[in-house]
Amino acid sequence: MDGDLRDRLFGLFLSGSPEAFRAFFHLEERLAEEARDEEARALSDELWRRLDELPVTSDAARARLFHDFAVFLGAPGPAAHLLRARKLFAGARASWEAAGEESDVARSLHNEANALVNLGSSAEDLAEAIGFYERALLFRTEARAIARSVTLHNMGTGLRRLAEVSPEPAPLLLRSEEALLAAIAIREAEGLAEGLALSLFQLGLTREASARAGRAGAGEAAREAFEAAAEAYERIGRAAEADVARRCALGVASGRPAG
Repeated sequence: MDGDLRDRLFGLFLSGSPEAFRAFFHLEERLAEEARDEEARALSDELWRRLDELPVTSDAARARLFHDFAVFLGAPGPAAHLLRARKLFAGARASWEAAGEESDVARSLHNEANALVNLGSSAEDLAEAIGFYERALLFRTEARAIARSVTLHNMGTGLRRLAEVSPEPAPLLLRSEEALLAAIAIREAEGLAEGLALSLFQLGLTREASARAGRAGAGEAAREAFEAAAEAYERIGRAAEADVARRCALGVASGRPAG
């Protein structure tokens, strides 16, 4: 990486600029797109090493920085690092808990769960992720319906992932379906058209997995969910996604796996 570019970036961090992390993120995106993986990792490693040097003006600002960096590290990519992400999530959450910032606590729980689903390598990681989603839902109540629907959706997909590695998948798949149906109900009520289509498609995948696990009627229910997803995608002009959902519906009807 160009040394001047790196120096300018860390100059932003050291000056306390609110644009510093956004610049870091955009640079990491560019490095990933250009398959410059070693440089992406090196840049992330340097920010990790230099976190204590940064002139953060308040506990709230430090918590935001820790959380944003944790979300980055917890996402798939050349610089992904689950252990570091979890340490940062814990630090941000401790600050927000002390300040009574419930919405931020919930956000950190939700995003740490996402990191575990994205990067975890075991059934234990996935089970822990579900626990974090459940804790987030204690804060993301019906009064925070849109945020609640996002957590319910992600928990539904996470439960299906956990079912894939469980010796007893059926109860987990039922919980997955319940979570996705709850997300769908909120997204319908709130008029969240894109989110509704996404949740309907995931519901189809969960029901298709239930059919493979031997649940009576799940195959037909999966077909209905995929068809509903196709219609929802068409309503928002997403023809490619609608075609995928319709092909999944046909696959379930013919006995071919959708997922």
